Amino acid sequence: MKLTASSQENHLARSSSAWRVVRQMELTKADLEEICAQTSASAPIPVFRNEWEEEYIDTSFQSLEIKVFGLITSIYYLLHFLIMVFGHSDDGAGGSQLWIFFTWLPELVSAILGAFVFFLFSFLYTRQACKRHYDLVCGCTIIISYLAAIAPTVILEVRRSKFQRAGAEHITWGIDYSAFPPVRTCNDTDPSRSFEFPSPDSSSIGCNNLIISGNIFSIYILHNLLPRIFRNQLSTAIAVSAATSLVLVVALLSVGTLTRDLAVISAVAFQLITGLGAAYFCHLREVVSREHFAVAKGTKFATEQDRNLLYTLVPRNVVQQLQSHEPEGGEMLGREIACCTVMFCALEPQEALQAAATRLEFGILDDVFSAFDLAVEKYGMFKYQHVSDWYIVACPRAACPFDEEEQGREYPASHTQKMLLLADELQSIAARFRSTAGSPLWLKVGINCGPVAGAVIGTYRAFYCLYGDTINTAARMCKYCAAAPHATPAFAAAAGAACLDFATV
Repeated sequence: MKLTASSQENHLARSSSAWRVVRQMELTKADLEEICAQTSASAPIPVFRNEWEEEYIDTSFQSLEIKVFGLITSIYYLLHFLIMVFGHSDDGAGGSQLWIFFTWLPELVSAILGAFVFFLFSFLYTRQACKRHYDLVCGCTIIISYLAAIAPTVILEVRRSKFQRAGAEHITWGIDYSAFPPVRTCNDTDPSRSFEFPSPDSSSIGCNNLIISGNIFSIYILHNLLPRIFRNQLSTAIAVSAATSLVLVVALLSVGTLTRDLAVISAVAFQLITGLGAAYFCHLREVVSREHFAVAKGTKFATEQDRNLLYTLVPRNVVQQLQSHEPEGGEMLGREIACCTVMFCALEPQEALQAAATRLEFGILDDVFSAFDLAVEKYGMFKYQHVSDWYIVACPRAACPFDEEEQGREYPASHTQKMLLLADELQSIAARFRSTAGSPLWLKVGINCGPVAGAVIGTYRAFYCLYGDTINTAARMCKYCAAAPHATPAFAAAAGAACLDFATV
């Protein structure tokens, strides 16, 4: 069963406690299924979304494997090229020194490519450029390296048929190119001598085919496994397998051996099966990796949902203090705030609101308080809480009691002035609504400024509370005031002349 974007997010938010245990990119598929089973019997693994593709590439990109391959390839092929070209006067296949150089030239090209790939992924700027085309770079590197491995054996086969091998007069090779496909012939009059005769290329005995003899074939198989090592996608692994198999078929056809030996056909089939097997495991890895990423995204979303919900109950500054708070002997977390502005608001007529406690009435309260929330955020104030038809707001200093720098500053007049502007806007918002009985709503407002204390009370459903006479006075002024906002002299002194334009002192 697949979830839509909204239903999936709701499910993750409900299941945040289970998702929280997920560690990014470190779970098996069984682990993911166990988490889902613990959360809900029908809960699926989160679905990977297309908009996550760019982020997934950034987080899953790892260049270590291809860098190591490029370094090893460049060193191995360069050393082997130097040994075969300059370390031997004759590699046993016949021909001049130019033939020898031409035979092993593909290895020099591959060594240069390996060094280029290594440096390409070693520098930040080029690595970022290659990240978007990682599979393409890997696929081209594998195929070129494969060509460098198979090309010398093809040239050696041609040279053996063209030139008589020194010291192996009992063996005659030949490739007939007069028809298609070419036909390879070989006659060994003394097989026992062939076993004793040292082979400079260490890849063949007697009439054995150089292309699929000795350790060279294991190198072919390794190239087909590289997409799995490089963590490539399924399409890249299939393309590499098809390309290398095609190269092997062309190479065998070019020396006339493909249609004459069942072992040769079996070797091609074995390489193709190995490549497709690697492609299958690439696909499995990609599926599991994307599931891990989706779970990690789900975990992050659920954590953010939990944190946002927590911040509506306890301010961020208090939450940070709680994380390092270790109560001794039941000591609670609290702090005195030297100066704080508090505003109590009450919707009227209360009789109409409280008498009609219906779903429709709750809908009206939700609309009003939601509009209030936006206004509080607009003015940068701190919504303390709302209870029934009461709405309570405090200045930003109440939301950061443990911020020593903020608490140590002189109390800014802007807090009181913004609170007045907010009170005026909240009254305007309330006037736009009517109760279910049709009565227009209006807002009573009481504002005070003075010392308060903030503390986290309780252990179960703990809540950040404000205490003090400043709070009580603001509540009483709201309860007994008329239509105009009522403010205490302490608040008026802090707000200045602007208070006279908005509130009754």
